[in-house]
Amino acid sequence: MSLLWVPGWTFLGASYGASIVQGAYLATAESSVNPPFAVSSVNSQLANTNITPIDLSWNLGHGWFVAAALTIVPPDGSRWGSTVASVDLNPDYWTIAPGWAVSYLDAIGSRRPTSAMTSTPPRAA
Repeated sequence: MSLLWVPGWTFLGASYGASIVQGAYLATAESSVNPPFAVSSVNSQLANTNITPIDLSWNLGHGWFVAAALTIVPPDGSRWGSTVASVDLNPDYWTIAPGWAVSYLDAIGSRRPTSAMTSTPPRAA
């Protein structure tokens, strides 16, 4: 589940946005021991939350964009330790992850008309 908030603000000439993402996954484990001792287990878990309070995007013109963001990941996901499927994929520490991106969007390809975008107005009789 994710929530993206773009209020229309500008900061340092960039468009501002923020987001929060809460993921989930299914952990499955089986033992390879002979049948009397064979065990299998399935657990659903919540992933650690990804919080991005700062996401800045600059439009450089001519289809070029640059973005910078800061994501914080607290250790708030599920913890399981009593089953075979206790492989804990959630780190038990805080993570601060800066990120950046450069993008190019083809202006010609994005302006090609489609049947839904073009229509002919009705003619008067």
